[in-house]
Amino acid sequence: MKRLKKMFIAVEEQIRIVCPHSKLYATWCRGCRAETEMVTFAEAADIICTDVDKVVEQTAGGAVHLGVRREALLVCLKSLLQINQARSC
Repeated sequence: MKRLKKMFIAVEEQIRIVCPHSKLYATWCRGCRAETEMVTFAEAADIICTDVDKVVEQTAGGAVHLGVRREALLVCLKSLLQINQARSC
């Protein structure tokens, strides 16, 4: 008699956004408490297909995290995508 074996496979999906015109900065995010990739406000707006004012509004409300580097004030890509996951271009 054959014995049946049950096997469960867990799959973790990771999406990486690659934009030829975007420059990603690896910076510590206080909100995420981890090193994350960050982009400028203009690039963040392009990624979620909106205008910069909407990104500013989301960061002012605390939903999207900020990072600071000498070059610019940056937006946490991880929190930006989590908040705007339903939005598409």
